[in-house]
Amino acid sequence: MESDVVPNNPPRKNFEEADKIIHLDYPQLGRATNYVNEIIAGEIKAGIPPEKIFIAGYSQGGLLTLAMALTSQHKLGGFISLCGLLPRSWLARRAHNPKVVGSSPTPVTKKLEHKEVSESKILI
Repeated sequence: MESDVVPNNPPRKNFEEADKIIHLDYPQLGRATNYVNEIIAGEIKAGIPPEKIFIAGYSQGGLLTLAMALTSQHKLGGFISLCGLLPRSWLARRAHNPKVVGSSPTPVTKKLEHKEVSESKILI
C-alpha cells in the first residue's frame, strides 16, 4: 500500500476536479503568453532560428509553458513543463485550435545533446 511506503504522503487530488480547485486568471495568462511571444519574435528577429528556442517553466511557469506550447505562432525547438497544470476549462476555450483538439504527437527526430542545448536559446 502507498501509505506503508510513504506514510506522510498527502492524499492525491483527482485531476478531474482541478477546475473546481484551480481558478485561472485568463486575462493575465493571455497577457503573459503575448509577452513571451513578443520575446520570441525579438529573438527570431535577432537571428535565432525558432527551432533553437526552447521554453521551460516550473509550477506557474510550467502552466505558462503549456499555454505557449498550445498557442505559439512559431514552431519552436521544444517546451519543458515541470509541475505545470492546465485545467480542462482552459483547453475548452481553445477547442477551435487544431493543436489542442485532434492533434497527433510529433515524433522526436533527434536527441537533445549538450552541443545542441549550448547553441540554443532557452527561455525560463
